[in-house]
Amino acid sequence: MKIAGVIAAATVILGTAGAAIAPVAHAATPSASGVRTAITSAEVSTSVQVLTTKPNSITVIGHGGQPITVWTKGTQPITKKPTNANPVTFTGLKAGQAYAVYVGATQASVVRTLTAAGVASGVTVQAGPIDSSIDVSWDIALPSGTKASSVSYLIEATSPMASPVSMKVTGTDHALITGLNPDAKYTFTVTPMLGATKGTPASATMIVTVAEAFALAKDEAAGNADPVAKPAAPVAPVTPVAPTAPVAPASPATPAPAPGPAAPSTKTIYVCPDGFSEAGGDLCERTLAYSYTTSSYTYHAEANYVTVQTGTRTETVPGSSSTGCTNGGTLYGDTCYATYPVYETQQQGTKQVKDAGPAGYTDNGSAWQQRDAMPAGYADNGSAWVQTAAKVAKVVPA
Repeated sequence: MKIAGVIAAATVILGTAGAAIAPVAHAATPSASGVRTAITSAEVSTSVQVLTTKPNSITVIGHGGQPITVWTKGTQPITKKPTNANPVTFTGLKAGQAYAVYVGATQASVVRTLTAAGVASGVTVQAGPIDSSIDVSWDIALPSGTKASSVSYLIEATSPMASPVSMKVTGTDHALITGLNPDAKYTFTVTPMLGATKGTPASATMIVTVAEAFALAKDEAAGNADPVAKPAAPVAPVTPVAPTAPVAPASPATPAPAPGPAAPSTKTIYVCPDGFSEAGGDLCERTLAYSYTTSSYTYHAEANYVTVQTGTRTETVPGSSSTGCTNGGTLYGDTCYATYPVYETQQQGTKQVKDAGPAGYTDNGSAWQQRDAMPAGYADNGSAWVQTAAKVAKVVPA
């Protein structure tokens, strides 16, 4: 609950570019569970992932080098033929439109493209219900096709005299910021967020401290703001008295100690989570090498057959004493003969033969092997398992 009269006091508390900001009406704050995730994903198999992480674009991972086509009603299909296993991104698509995504000849998914996050303006600050809180409200202009319930807002409170405080809300135009330093003056910055995409931010700076804003609002609610003094009633003249001896001047007050150094200023940057590396834009990824299960060869005995010469045979061949012998024959009288070896297949002991491998295994030259199942949350890029994530906010010195 806000203290009564706080709205009227807001124009005294806050100034932006030297001017007071009028308060604006706002809706109720939604539950904290309304915060969106940074990546929307339609996982259609153990290898293909379709991501919509930026406005007007679609990214496909784990396509296995097959042609990829995206299509929406009223447009011509767009096809890309990958030359490697890297993610493929389609840009310049219609904002907020549902697209069918085909990998090869199979429909992999239907996803809706993101739209822009919008423009924040008119940031207004009011005293909160306690002297360490501030109620921040703002105006928002959303692009056509963007639903108000899909846009989140990052509110950052910074001050040279205190540590930064931030929070994120979704589908609303105000937020109660708590945990502030009562003796500090803060700058409040509101940034629209659609997934990992930022909109245009707006800021406002307090001209009194958080505690002073709370006191002003409390006086306003109690009706004690600037009371008008009543004239005093006339009184009889007073007999003058003899002057007294002058009073020695008081010792000068001890000067207040010099203020300490201001707290260092900070800024918010967006970085990949631990263990992830940048993959372009707001997308981060980490890879995991394939792992395998192996099985040793097994063998069985089979009869060993060999071919051996057991003798020779003599046959007549073309030729005569007048023409001579052909094919290496020898002339005896008037007939040509040739001698040929005679072979026979005989068993000579046994030999060891490799058994067939287990179902689903392949031969790596030294054992049977099978690739292990892909870990949950990963996709297969053709050379390793890969996991994607959006960048996260991090407060660092300015």
